[in-house]
Amino acid sequence: MHCEAFFDSKTGELMETYFSKGSKGGCNSFMVGLSRMISLAARGGINIYAIVDQLKSTLTCPSYAVRAATKKDTSHGTSCPSAIGKVLLDMYNEMQLELGFELKSNALTEKTSITDAGDGFSTCPVCGSELIQSGGCRSCNECGWTKCD
Repeated sequence: MHCEAFFDSKTGELMETYFSKGSKGGCNSFMVGLSRMISLAARGGINIYAIVDQLKSTLTCPSYAVRAATKKDTSHGTSCPSAIGKVLLDMYNEMQLELGFELKSNALTEKTSITDAGDGFSTCPVCGSELIQSGGCRSCNECGWTKCD
């Protein structure tokens, strides 16, 4: 998948996104629709952290999780929207640095690493990667494994 994002040259704020699926995989209509909704939200003044939070909070896509676990060639995340959220935030941070702004810390996007899960799960039981805590759930950004308390 290819992701293009355009930012305001003075403020560094997100203005527009375009996604294309490349040669294989992904639903083109879904990506066009998601791109339009993200662009609409950004132009409507919705904070990028709120947009990314929504993208990252989507459920794990079974196809994405299987591909990530077997081929290990997907972007970090648990679905196309969560991977797009990570990439958009990376691009936003890069633009902020390029314009000389300090990177903002936001509670919506920060995750706390699990140090003691109480049941022995501090690493993913499927792929061995470190788990993250978000709300009442522990999840793996590498393969998509999730357990909610």
